Amino acid sequence: SNHLHELRVGHIQADLNAFEDAERMNPMYLEQSRYASHLRRWLDLFPREQLLVLFQEEIEQQPDTQVHALYEFLGLDTGYRSRYVRERVNVSAADRSPAARRILQAGAGALRRVFGDRFVREFRALGPTRRIREANRLPLTSAVPPMSDGMRRRLVREFADDMHELARMIGRSDLPWPSWVEAGR
Repeated sequence: SNHLHELRVGHIQADLNAFEDAERMNPMYLEQSRYASHLRRWLDLFPREQLLVLFQEEIEQQPDTQVHALYEFLGLDTGYRSRYVRERVNVSAADRSPAARRILQAGAGALRRVFGDRFVREFRALGPTRRIREANRLPLTSAVPPMSDGMRRRLVREFADDMHELARMIGRSDLPWPSWVEAGR
């Protein structure tokens, strides 16, 4: 995820898209994925019952269940159904044409100044506008070479203890990641 973000925002050169190369240049890639160590810092400041840990994978698979858990944790009406629960945001994608993106953004800005945000949201949802935006989107997951098997095995070994510590810290017997199964125990 961090690798795709770094490519999307241009922090990594377009020709340097292999994860292995980027990881060697930025050791923070791995540090950012040590979730148990990051959660430990929060638990040093707050009681466990004041923290709710949710996983993106489970939010995608069971959005209603996860939103219910969040509302319950926050003491909100668990019967409320937001239309935004299933909306995809922050998708790892780049623009096929940055110029097309700038034109669309400039048009949206002009429309927003004249008609307001609601009009722009409705205009974006129109078929032709939506199709233009989708045609300009290049999913990074399909454009970036996959991680090598050797690197994947190395990372599973390196993160195994952290994953098991995270599961223990949040009171779970498993985690929703393929690497959890590979790490075994």
